[in-house]
Amino acid sequence: MKKLIVLVMAIAIGLASYFYFSRPHQSIEKIVQQPLVKTSKATITTHYVKRGKYALYTKVYLPAVRAKLPFVIICPGYSASYKDYEIIAKKLSKAGIGAAVFDFVGGNLHSASGGKMSAMSPSSEEKDLTALIRYFMKQGYCDQHHFYLAGHSQGGLIASLVAAKRKDIRSLFLCAPAYNIPDMVKLVAVPKKGKTMRVGNGEVGHQYIQEMKAIKMYKDVKAYTKPVYIFHGTVDLTVPISYSWDAKEAYKNCHVYPYADEWHVFSHEAISKMCKKVIHVINKQKTEK
Repeated sequence: MKKLIVLVMAIAIGLASYFYFSRPHQSIEKIVQQPLVKTSKATITTHYVKRGKYALYTKVYLPAVRAKLPFVIICPGYSASYKDYEIIAKKLSKAGIGAAVFDFVGGNLHSASGGKMSAMSPSSEEKDLTALIRYFMKQGYCDQHHFYLAGHSQGGLIASLVAAKRKDIRSLFLCAPAYNIPDMVKLVAVPKKGKTMRVGNGEVGHQYIQEMKAIKMYKDVKAYTKPVYIFHGTVDLTVPISYSWDAKEAYKNCHVYPYADEWHVFSHEAISKMCKKVIHVINKQKTEK
């Protein structure tokens, strides 16, 4: 039975990520900002944002017009890379919205932010995201009154947990948030310290399983009362859409957009549709006090 549960977890969480690409290991620990790179579509900068002994590899897409911009941090899913979400950042920047994509420390087997995947946990990813929020809130181009979090799969879960502890996130945009992981780990034994468990495209350790077991869905996220927008495929087998419908009941202000015949990883058509909705919501909120 235990082997079956672990197998289900491996399939489910493994599919929860976009495919990542091999890249060199990064170990830079200082905050570094590369010079602006001008393109016809956006201005792209690379940042290394310090978090403890690590440096979070982050790419920022800004529209050509410099002003106080609405800003979105996009959180990757389990074992996913920042590269998998650049298509979204590009679409947002073309619409006049700043966007950042990044790698969690140990977020995948070859994380550009360094760290071991076996040491990654919900709390470590919350620390990563909090460090990024703190950093970008200080940037001159960021409109602190229109600051957003977005996330796919496990990244959506982490964004939800962080937003519930803050007052400065204007809205949440979540793509198939993996609210089912705490349920999935209930019957799995916590690995002994120093031991790991193979799950999907990586290995998780003691801290990951222990912390996921402790999450109380949806109690731990419903403190967030501002608008939540969830986009979910109707044939998603990795995170059943029922978890998003449950979230709609738990949150005070939640909107769920079911995408017919879409799986856990959206098609380009669905991504475009989702981005149009995100852009529409942000533009509307810009006109509100």
